[in-house]
Amino acid sequence: VAAVTSADLSPGGRRNLDAGGNVSFSHTITNTGSTTTAFRVEAADSGADWASSVAGSPTRALAPGETASITVQVTAPADGEPGDANTTTVRLFAEGTTPSPTSAASRACSA
Repeated sequence: VAAVTSADLSPGGRRNLDAGGNVSFSHTITNTGSTTTAFRVEAADSGADWASSVAGSPTRALAPGETASITVQVTAPADGEPGDANTTTVRLFAEGTTPSPTSAASRACSA
């Protein structure tokens, strides 16, 4: 039987921010694979001058079915205008593998 590396990232969310404001999203990572794996988490923003950071990455090694918590903080640009929008895409990568995401989720924020 071949080993399977996979994970689930939840939940999604949408928030509004003031210019220069920030918001934190809490997420749960579940190892849905068949092997014990640590996961690296990366976040990327679609909006110019938006910034995101991840706390809790990489995760400790998770046994199949085990969970870990991470927090993604998203910051709007200080000079943001009403209606400016950003989507933060959060991706999971199994540690020690080539950069092919195991799972992805998007979070939307607007100023």
